[in-house]
Amino acid sequence: MLTWEIVDAIAAELGATPANRRKWRQTGRQVPTAWRIRIAEALKARGEGVEFTAFDDLPPRPGKLCVHGGDECPAAAALAPGKRKANSLTPERNQNNG
Repeated sequence: MLTWEIVDAIAAELGATPANRRKWRQTGRQVPTAWRIRIAEALKARGEGVEFTAFDDLPPRPGKLCVHGGDECPAAAALAPGKRKANSLTPERNQNNG
């Protein structure tokens, strides 16, 4: 069974950028045909056959994937200890020096 985790991992190995792979997961978008071919060929080389129609069965908007470390993992969005909110600046950095 083809999953986004498999598609994302193989596509990354083949050189697809994180931005491209995120775009494929958006509602109304799909894995482009050229990438489907490359991913299917890579899976076939590993002994895992996949039908092209399996790409159509992937759900849209599956969220972030944890297959490539920090930038793709929901854990990376967790607040650092002592932070009030994500991307918050300390008051002294938030003020102008004028």
